[in-house]
Amino acid sequence: MRTTDPDHIEAVQYAWQLLKEKDLIYTSKHEGWYAVSDETFYPASAVHLIIEPWSGRKHMASIETGKEVEWTEEENYHFRLSAFQEVLLKWYADNPDWIQPYTRQKQVVDWVTEGLQDLSISRPSSRLTWGIPVPDDASQTIYVWLDALLNYATAAGYPWIPENASHGGWPADVHIIGKDIVR
Repeated sequence: MRTTDPDHIEAVQYAWQLLKEKDLIYTSKHEGWYAVSDETFYPASAVHLIIEPWSGRKHMASIETGKEVEWTEEENYHFRLSAFQEVLLKWYADNPDWIQPYTRQKQVVDWVTEGLQDLSISRPSSRLTWGIPVPDDASQTIYVWLDALLNYATAAGYPWIPENASHGGWPADVHIIGKDIVR
């Protein structure tokens, strides 16, 4: 399954429309430390000042990847992740074995307990030209991580007819992902 496949593009745009109809997507100014090479915004706590020893040049960089970041401000779409904090905490309490090993589940619960922030889920198409366009807004491209996340469901036949929601084998019995993206 490729994220450039027409059925995947259709599924992502369909999911976008559903989220928008449920008022879970809104436009807002987004600002922060942005790494072009990582295609990621980082909070201030995740960047630090670097002084290049060979040139003395100073710049900010991601602590995680070491890639240079620049302060960026833009208008884009956001997902109301904050609306799911209590629902997620209840889910984790009711399903204590949902994430394995337990140490990873504890990290996720701690992270959610600290307070969820809404997520920026689009980028200006002038900067991100190769992704899936936001339906009804050619000035924006759907952020790659939202697009890629839906690839799992697309491979299982999403979008589903309501009475056949589990026909394609989703939700999966087991889903293995890397510890760096478990959140």
